[in-house]
Amino acid sequence: MELVSVIIPVYNAENFVSECIDSIINQSWTNWEVILIDDGSTDNSLLVIKNKVGSDNRFSIVTQQNSGAPAARNRGLLLAKGEYIQFLDADDELSPDKLKNQVQTLELNPNSVVWCLTQKFCNKIDQKENTSKNLIIKKKLTSISSPLEFLLCLNGIDGQVSMIQPNAYLVSAALINKAGFWNEALRFSPDDDSEFFTRVIINADQVLFDSLSINYYRVSHLPSVSKRYDKLAADGALLAILLKFSTILKYCKTKAVNKLFAHHLSLIAYLYGCSYPDIIQKVKRQLRETGVNQFSLVGGFNFKLISIFIGFENTIKLKSFLK
Repeated sequence: MELVSVIIPVYNAENFVSECIDSIINQSWTNWEVILIDDGSTDNSLLVIKNKVGSDNRFSIVTQQNSGAPAARNRGLLLAKGEYIQFLDADDELSPDKLKNQVQTLELNPNSVVWCLTQKFCNKIDQKENTSKNLIIKKKLTSISSPLEFLLCLNGIDGQVSMIQPNAYLVSAALINKAGFWNEALRFSPDDDSEFFTRVIINADQVLFDSLSINYYRVSHLPSVSKRYDKLAADGALLAILLKFSTILKYCKTKAVNKLFAHHLSLIAYLYGCSYPDIIQKVKRQLRETGVNQFSLVGGFNFKLISIFIGFENTIKLKSFLK
């Protein structure tokens, strides 16, 4: 049996990390190791972890000063001994056969990426929300095997952007070494995982869908990078988009892809422009470089309608004034 290295960054997850660990202990695939990186937690996460794993030598516990999830995951990658890598957030869980199903898929399809659906839940998995609220909403994605086509579809080349949460994937360590580790400059970006997996996927031979497994994503009210809207998050979000599309454009530089790039840039301006006007200017410069030269029609119905008449930037100013 191939060894799977499960890398779990932990930051202030004392209430959830024990259940997360249980979801690995209960896996039907038994050849695994777990690397827990306590990223400077200020609660009792480290104590909970130590009490949970005891002397079980399948677990390694590493502590570091708070450096962010990308740095914690990179620390785990440096310590990982497995042929396959499973990233797992400390408040999330995996279905019992997830590792088995995906390892068996990758054994038959080397240098591939395999993923499964993600389902939201609140406190206990038996209280999970209706399956219609999965994070993945485009059926088309499940049938695409071409890495480039998959990335374009995922990012909304057909007009509908989707999200695949990092835990849903299983990839080989060899593929990660080829693609490169997590970008630690994206510590405060809500899109660091998308940038990382764009590089991993584009270096794969194919993308495969596992219909038998589920990644359980906890809907938490705790603070997280994905919920930040400060200047660090704004700059990080823009940098992630620039890096992600610089990778995609190396393989496909068409008008359609440039238009898609412009759409994502415009979303960054829409989300952060009211609070940070310099983001608007940075996006405008980048739009000129794409050859699109104008903001895409993004935002809610009222924002779109008003921006048609007075322009994107004036609508942002109006929104900021009303706010």
